[in-house]
Amino acid sequence: MITSFNDVYAELKEKGICKKLVVAWGVDEHSIEAAYKAVEKGFVTATLVGDAKLIADTCAKNGMDVNKFEVIDNPNELKAVAQAVQMVHDGQGDVLMKGLCSTDKFLRAILNKETGLLPAKGLLSHVGVIENPHYHKLIFMTDMAVIPLPDFRQKVKLTGFVVNIARSFGIEKPKVAFIAASEQMLDSMPACIEAAMLAKMCDRGQIKGCIGDGPLRISRVAMFSGRPIPR
Repeated sequence: MITSFNDVYAELKEKGICKKLVVAWGVDEHSIEAAYKAVEKGFVTATLVGDAKLIADTCAKNGMDVNKFEVIDNPNELKAVAQAVQMVHDGQGDVLMKGLCSTDKFLRAILNKETGLLPAKGLLSHVGVIENPHYHKLIFMTDMAVIPLPDFRQKVKLTGFVVNIARSFGIEKPKVAFIAASEQMLDSMPACIEAAMLAKMCDRGQIKGCIGDGPLRISRVAMFSGRPIPR
């Protein structure tokens, strides 16, 4: 089971996995540095789509060899993002990474019905993976940004997303905490009612491959996961 990012790196190295990374408007120090480190570790080959002069200047300023990348010169931010997304859509890349582009431009390209990445009737979300030095395993969280107020059906799908990703890390039966402001069954708080419904669906196997409980306060999540987090 993978319990740290170092385990992730070891797994990638052992299996010889190397993906094609495409960075949309990858012109800034942080985006380029992240891609550069992944290239150096051998996990990806990276393509930076953006203003070639900005990319070259950023690499030179930060001591990075620009020749480590394939650079596709597109000085228009909106067009560069659309081009990066289409490259992944067309199979020229495996992984899409957001560079310095604004979120609205990034999502607009991803949601494009012809050249975007979301299948028909698909649900766009994301899963964050957190490593805490005081905790014995990784924590998976969804959805912290894309869907601000998911309805019940969306929560069912989101649970499936996070469970599948946790299982891909070797966690055979992930524990899912359904969070609400209170652990009481308050009919005035839909999050409490829906958390209890989701937990029951896990018990019945309607949401497969996990153990679920809720509603839980955030302070109780560590206890549910099997080990308290030191304060």
